[in-house]
Formats: sequence, structure tokens, C-alpha cells
Amino acid sequence: MKMEKNLFMSVVNMISVISTLIFLMSGMFIAIFWGPKTVLGLSYIFVIIGMSVVYGILYIPILLSENWNLSKWGSVAMNATYFLLINVSVVVVGFHLDWFDAGNLRMLVGFEVCIILVYVLASVIRWISDFNTASKMNDDLNIPHCIKDYAANGLPGEGMVKADEFEAKAAQIAENAMGDACTGCNPRTMDAKLMEKVLRCCWDDSEVDF
Repeated sequence: MKMEKNLFMSVVNMISVISTLIFLMSGMFIAIFWGPKTVLGLSYIFVIIGMSVVYGILYIPILLSENWNLSKWGSVAMNATYFLLINVSVVVVGFHLDWFDAGNLRMLVGFEVCIILVYVLASVIRWISDFNTASKMNDDLNIPHCIKDYAANGLPGEGMVKADEFEAKAAQIAENAMGDACTGCNPRTMDAKLMEKVLRCCWDDSEVDF
């Protein structure tokens, strides 16, 4: 029940983020290409809300994929598919509702830029939200954020492992990790150098961006 509630709240949050960003980006688009004095009907608002709800629901597989142990490229493919689906559907809806002139290349490019910005900003906002949630959870449970902050009994404080000791043993720990039976089950192919880079991220809580 808790997982369903969390999923529901994530979808609702995504819908609110998407709708807000669409209103902001479409406002900029209208001001630039239609003119700031353009008057819109109430149907325009309902269409945007409806699209936001649909795209929020379509985001559910991506939310669920976090439990599927997808590889990095599998995750990229799923997100790319989601983006292409949104892109095509928004362009089709926009064309039929005369939101842009298909013969005006500048307007078409501007419309496409707005779609990309909505997707990118929504992804960034979700990443920041997830990061802050994880950090707050660690703080609430009094869990150190990284190895160098692990003190006695696993509590935050002056680390038991000193920086010079970590540097001296990092390569050896990475080599030993490659020999662990569980490493072969990792959905991402690893080698000793990559493992050491991951270990260094765990040491100082830096982002795994490779």
C-alpha cells in the first residue's frame, strides 16, 4: 500500500510539474510568436491540463523501472522513448489546434525548443527532488552521507577511515570487489578502474556521472 501511495504521489507531482512548465513555456512561445496581447480561450487551459495528466500517467513505467534493475542504456532507451512519444504527440496536437504554423520554420523550431525545455526542466526538477529526499532520509535516520563521514558505530562524525589510508587502499579494494560473486550480477559491466571511481564517489558523496 505504501508503494502504491508513493507512486501515486510521484505521478501527481510529475503532473503538476509538467503542467506548470507547459504553461510557462507556452506563455513564452505565445508572447514571442503570437504577440503579448493574444487572448486564449478556456479550452486551451483544459487541453494543457489534459495533456499533463496523460504524460504524467505515461511516466509511470519510468518510475517503476527503478525497481527493474535496468542497465544504463536500458534506462536511456526508456527515457528516449518517453520523450519521442511526448514530442510527436505534442506536435500533432499543436498542429491540429493551430498552435503553430507548420510553414513557418522559425515558429516550428521555437515550438520544438519549448518541448525540449519542458522535458529537460521536468527531469532536472525530479532529479533534484529525489536527491533532496534521499539526503533528508539520511539526515532523519542519522546516517552519514559518505565513507569519510562514518564515525564509530556508523554515526556521522569524524571518519574512522583517514584520507591517506583510503588513497593507499582504494585500488586494492576495487580489485577485491571485482572478485566478489555479486559483481557478475551487476546490470552494468564493470572493471577495476570503474569500480575504483565508484568507490571514490562513495568516499566523498560525489555524483556518479560516468
